[in-house]
Amino acid sequence: MGDDFDLGTALPAAATTKLCAPGPLKRDLVAGLEKGMAVIEAFDQERPRLTVRPALLELAHTLKEASAASVLDDADAICIAATSAGRNLSATLQPGIRVPAYCTANGRVLVAALPPEQAEACLARQTLRAMTPHTLIRPKRLRAELQRAREQGYATVDQEVELGMRTVSVPLTNWRGDTVAAINLTVHASRMSIDDLVATGLPALRQAQARLRQLL
Repeated sequence: MGDDFDLGTALPAAATTKLCAPGPLKRDLVAGLEKGMAVIEAFDQERPRLTVRPALLELAHTLKEASAASVLDDADAICIAATSAGRNLSATLQPGIRVPAYCTANGRVLVAALPPEQAEACLARQTLRAMTPHTLIRPKRLRAELQRAREQGYATVDQEVELGMRTVSVPLTNWRGDTVAAINLTVHASRMSIDDLVATGLPALRQAQARLRQLL
């Protein structure tokens, strides 16, 4: 996997396959990407093409860790931009890849931002299965994690999607305060504990969050 992925280039073949669930996509991949583009690009007379990708690059390369932005599409988190910062971590860190929202940090902050009845409906649509021995699949535990994400303003996932991957994520809000996307940092478990990831990564994510709020 290369260092960076650009939404303007052709998607890799892997992007046409939904990870974490068998069978074909239920929705058109292009529709999900168009939704993502609508979120991360702002168009006006002064800033005709303003994208979140430079913020991703700055965040990832400053910390030398992988970063990805996602939007919620039904019960999935779809990656809309990513950079590996030289870390070969996971095939999920590519634009166009979908993963179930319940077991990803980006997905959890996005679901947590929904009105309670919508969050509950999203959780009900999930097919809860253990991707690893660490995956939370009990609805009660997942509801508690969603509530935690609402209260603290971020979510963590410790090897729930893939063994060896730890992630912390924050929501991206627009000037009205609506959550429109999420951005994360991902590290290998052998290099950093989840507590160290939060201590190191969350302040940088908060800074990126504040800058991007002015642009969305």
